Amino acid sequence: MLPDTSRPVRVTRPVFDRHIWEPREKGYRESVGNRSYGEMFDFLKLHLATMVFDGRPFEECIDYFSCAGRFDGIEAGTPLPDYRRVAVWTCTGGSEGWYVHVDLVTDDGTRDGKRHQGVFLVKTFAGWEVAHAIAGAIAQLLDA
Repeated sequence: MLPDTSRPVRVTRPVFDRHIWEPREKGYRESVGNRSYGEMFDFLKLHLATMVFDGRPFEECIDYFSCAGRFDGIEAGTPLPDYRRVAVWTCTGGSEGWYVHVDLVTDDGTRDGKRHQGVFLVKTFAGWEVAHAIAGAIAQLLDA
């Protein structure tokens, strides 16, 4: 028997929360800062390691998953900026393979200006479809 798809199904999935919360009075909580770049990277590594793409575990599908050099000189322990959104996108490599880019979109201080800060990069030789599947998984984990 096939599952009933006429009703929406609530799926619980882990989502990275950039805020550090502290409890306040009457059950309220308050953000007292942001988590770090390193914490976001570790969260992604932990959860992507449990996923399978095209019948293979994440680690077998990628050439590398990097944050080194993508922080524009920012240390992994540096708190994340107050970003507006996360952008996850794929492209064909300059010479071979496919890349998955993870950027933070922040205001640049102008009226309509936005700034993309590249923070993570995944490279795969497993094909276009796998690159897009990895991008989709990252987007879900970061609530992009």
